[in-house]
Amino acid sequence: MSDLGAISFYLSMTITRDRPNHILRLRQYSYIIKVLRDFGIEDYKLVVTLIDINRSNLVPVLKDYLVSLFEIKEYQKLISSLIYAILGSYPNITFIVSIVSRFAINPTAEYIIAAKRILRYLRGILTY
Repeated sequence: MSDLGAISFYLSMTITRDRPNHILRLRQYSYIIKVLRDFGIEDYKLVVTLIDINRSNLVPVLKDYLVSLFEIKEYQKLISSLIYAILGSYPNITFIVSIVSRFAINPTAEYIIAAKRILRYLRGILTY
């Protein structure tokens, strides 16, 4: 075992310590930027709310509605990225992520838009 010094980056989290003030900060700035790039929405307009109240019709999907396997996998990848962000440093998005993840097996376009909106929200609060 060897001492590598003070930790500054671990599991996609930037760690900063302010010992005199007893403050430890965890940030996932680089992780969120990577996820935004992966889903091609890094240049989208920022939002200040997690859900659009004008489009809040996230209802159960009809049984005969089927989405392509590729879209399902991309949506599930997006949801898992959001869950990792919750575990790291964004617990404030837990409720809305639980809502959009309920239909990860067959998401409608409304669910995909809602999940991407969460990423746009995270992009807006990266420096908080």
